[in-house]
Amino acid sequence: MRHKALATAVTSMCALPLVALFASCDQTGPAPTGPRSVEAVARAGEDGGPAAPGTGIWILHIDGGRFRDHVQIVSVQQSTWRPSVYFMRALPSLDYSGTPTRDFSSVIARGVRQGPVMRWQLTLPGGDLAQLQYQLLGDTASGVMRMMGDTPRPTYAVVGVRVDSGIIASTETRPIPAVPRDLTPEILLRVDDAAAADVDFEGRIRARGLIAEFAIPTRLVGRPGYATWSDVDAWRRDGMGIISHSRTHGYGDLGDADFIGEVIGGMADLAARGFATRIFAQPGTWRGAALLDSPAKLGGWRGALLRSTTVVSEAYSYGGMLSLPLRDSLAIGYSHWTLSDGQTPEGILRQWGYSSRPGMFTTFLVHSGRMGGPAALDWFLDTLAAARAQGRIQLVHTSREAFFGP
Repeated sequence: MRHKALATAVTSMCALPLVALFASCDQTGPAPTGPRSVEAVARAGEDGGPAAPGTGIWILHIDGGRFRDHVQIVSVQQSTWRPSVYFMRALPSLDYSGTPTRDFSSVIARGVRQGPVMRWQLTLPGGDLAQLQYQLLGDTASGVMRMMGDTPRPTYAVVGVRVDSGIIASTETRPIPAVPRDLTPEILLRVDDAAAADVDFEGRIRARGLIAEFAIPTRLVGRPGYATWSDVDAWRRDGMGIISHSRTHGYGDLGDADFIGEVIGGMADLAARGFATRIFAQPGTWRGAALLDSPAKLGGWRGALLRSTTVVSEAYSYGGMLSLPLRDSLAIGYSHWTLSDGQTPEGILRQWGYSSRPGMFTTFLVHSGRMGGPAALDWFLDTLAAARAQGRIQLVHTSREAFFGP
């Protein structure tokens, strides 16, 4: 009876208001065309050809009830016998703590597409019934989900982004945290933004036999004032780590679709160019709910997105200096200590004194264009090189290596 009632309700369901959710963020340089963060996150079908509208792997956020702090990762397929009919199945996803979510597990879902609008009948775990309706705009979806059978019936806003299937990390194979061989302090040197000045700074790192992690905002590479993809390729050949630093490094708060698009899109862009990574470094220019600067913020759906799709996400919720051995719970949200941006040599030396103690792991962040000249940190690089040569520190080339080993 419940299934029959749902079918009747969906047949008579009126169109619900649908609003595309895109947030802009100021930046220098020419603006990309289309919705900035989510444009072309995934375009190809499984056979390499164009994906049918609405199909593929989707990340959905349902803003209400038991779904609010989670993300749903689903695969949508088109019927082979009736092109207007679609089927949905859930893929593994995690909440922020790493616990598998069951919101859509064993979901029974049948949908129809009428132009850009998708309408679904859902039977959720436990027998709850729901109607899901959203409008497609390229690789984004925006709409509502209405729970059935309750009085009053709660209605939740829904936003989704279609992503490349290869970018979804398997929640079954998350690595086990590494056990350090000893208490030798570990240091990660991170260089952000792919600025043109990074080319010179990378040479100074390489000349001393050091390694670093370069965080790349993919849509800025190749623009005036930024490094080129040839530079990024050379850094990798030099043994440097290459990680995602979003797509556009935008400013301000981000809408839900933009947040997903920036996180997943940056990794997708790198993978498309042969720099596959599961490491994401959050731009410090994000604000509001998008700036993950507290455990409380991480506990929501944005933290669940990072836990489900990345192995390490460097943000602002925990300190940049951590005790060894590192805990997996800190791999999503840990921070850094900045060497540039007005830091004095005295302040840097004070932090170095803490970081070089046994049993510590520290990430030192550099903005090469904001450090007072190309040679401003040569003395610190010399300090790193000497400490490494004397066996007083270990350098890692990515945060993943620090948390989970080579």
